[in-house]
Amino acid sequence: MICSLKTIFIACGNYLMGMREKLANNKADLLYGNERAVYMQELVSVILDYIARERTSYAIFINGKWGTGKTYFWNNVLKVAITDKEPLYISLNGLSNVESIPEKLFYVAHNVNSAKDLVKVIKTVIEKYTGFSIKIPYDRLIDYSKYVVCFDDLERVNVDIKEVFGYISSIVESRGAKVIIIGYDEELENHMISHNIEAKIAAATHTLKSNEKFDKEILTARMKELFDDYSVFKRIKEKLIGKTIEFIPEYKQIIENIIRDYRDKKYADFLNDNIDLILDTFVTSETQNLRILRYSLDDFRQVFSHIEADHCSIQVELSKKILVFHLASAFEIMTGKYTKQDFKSYTSNSYYLLQLSDEEEATMLKENGQKIKPKSLVPFLQKYFPATYNQYPFFPSIWRMIFEGNFNTNEFNNEVAPLYPIQKDQDIVSIFVDSYWEMTDEKFSESVTTILAMIEKGNASFSCYLRVFYIFESLVSSNSIPISVDELKNKFKIGLDLIALRDEPPVQNFDNNFELFESKFSGDYKEIKSYVYAVNETLERKAVQTTVSELADLLSTDVEAFCRRISSSKGEDSRLKIFNHINLDKVISFIRNAPSGELIEFRNALGNRYGFTNIRDYYFEELPSLRAMEDAVRLIAKEYDDQQGVISHRPHATKVLLKTIKSIADRLEQKSDC
Repeated sequence: MICSLKTIFIACGNYLMGMREKLANNKADLLYGNERAVYMQELVSVILDYIARERTSYAIFINGKWGTGKTYFWNNVLKVAITDKEPLYISLNGLSNVESIPEKLFYVAHNVNSAKDLVKVIKTVIEKYTGFSIKIPYDRLIDYSKYVVCFDDLERVNVDIKEVFGYISSIVESRGAKVIIIGYDEELENHMISHNIEAKIAAATHTLKSNEKFDKEILTARMKELFDDYSVFKRIKEKLIGKTIEFIPEYKQIIENIIRDYRDKKYADFLNDNIDLILDTFVTSETQNLRILRYSLDDFRQVFSHIEADHCSIQVELSKKILVFHLASAFEIMTGKYTKQDFKSYTSNSYYLLQLSDEEEATMLKENGQKIKPKSLVPFLQKYFPATYNQYPFFPSIWRMIFEGNFNTNEFNNEVAPLYPIQKDQDIVSIFVDSYWEMTDEKFSESVTTILAMIEKGNASFSCYLRVFYIFESLVSSNSIPISVDELKNKFKIGLDLIALRDEPPVQNFDNNFELFESKFSGDYKEIKSYVYAVNETLERKAVQTTVSELADLLSTDVEAFCRRISSSKGEDSRLKIFNHINLDKVISFIRNAPSGELIEFRNALGNRYGFTNIRDYYFEELPSLRAMEDAVRLIAKEYDDQQGVISHRPHATKVLLKTIKSIADRLEQKSDC
């Protein structure tokens, strides 16, 4: 049996290495159908075989770029497949000292995070009254034979990776631990090379010939050859890592799971209908970065809602076009291929400039007084729109949104207008409202029947319900429509009840400008108006609950996305009183346990969110919550002050955050914020 497993292990390893070579020339790095299923099955088999072996003195390394779903693979595939031992997972992201690894493992293994503070208190009391320093042997309290330990984000530690590898080697060799490491091999090597980078470059350069000094590959190879720290790292790695598995994600399945998280059914349905389009754009980008994809889909929801509201008759066509453009733009911008300075250099005649020679373009730019020559848009357009790139499907409003976080709907509408010169965005409802008196009886009858059906099914734009009822009530009263006012109200209420059940954005401005020109309204109109506003309040409450739930999840899973969502002063969450709704215990738990980098990122997000003068006008209701947060963070800071002999930058980061929260609360408390 052992021989058989060994044979399978070697065969699977060779298969995976073969796949790696095969994919080297495949820009998409994708597998499909049966080939994908076989690959995943073999990958899991290799790992399960490693876990099943009685004696091993090595770890398995799962290698792949950031954002490609390696952690998702652990959580949803590997962890489920492991049955003989208990999976044990910790992220090394932000780790500031190797000694904290066994402590983190102990608390995760025993699921006693809540006892962490108690242990510290007991330790402090004993040290205070005995005068002896106590070091709890967390490592000896873990029975590694029961667990499969997964170390994630290895390349994102804040300490020397050699030390981390040394610790992992010790538990693998002396404690018989089964270890799976998740990381990105290229970044691990860069981490080692980049330590004291200036000195290493200078030393390596002196050993090269003149024609080799500016060759990046030769210089890097010489640096690796010269410096012992890299050599030591490489030897430890070769000794520790028994098998490196190249992770090739199932992008389509991951995209489906991303879409499944959206509670807005209309938006989720739209994304599902266009999942192949999303996948093709993702593959074309060659980024393999699912984090950028997730951010882009989050942001595009705002664009989709606007198209649905303002361009309903061309919604399907326009939404698909802008979805591709938005995703393509995000991949190019967020990977640094186009900068904000490039974007600022584009002018209204940039499309024309694209057709000019370099000499002509430089001359025109000089005449226009621009000092920086903009990067050509041609490569971007040819990459994603090879068949139609010369038609310039370029939308500056989308780029501005990606760079600045603000979606300018007026700018977007102006960009869309030339593409659809006929006013296709006037649907049957708006056409009827604007010109029903000009219709023939046949057209009038057809429109009334269609619109009443749309109203009753909740398919008409929610923002127009008041205006439509006002007109239809008048037509019913004059016997132009053969139904009673009660029947009319019933149809509207049925449709409104259906809208209330959906997860769609509340209306900011109803189409009720006609009220300015009327002195009296019937009781029936007032009844429907109250009904409409009640439904809108329901949608607002649901939107707040959805947003707060999403933000709470992000705080524990993706701090960067959480900070991005709350930091914009113009985004969809900009006026939501977040800290009056979100569970403050979760926020405090995050502050207590987050790495210093995330604390500073959170502090910067708060600074951006409350970084304008009249914050009292918008956020005064948050003052009690922010004061409560301030008190809690002050206690955390005091705990750090009470510690002795601990070297860490967390106390500093915590106090910087405390200062920011106090400053915001003080400003909210002032009657005049000038």
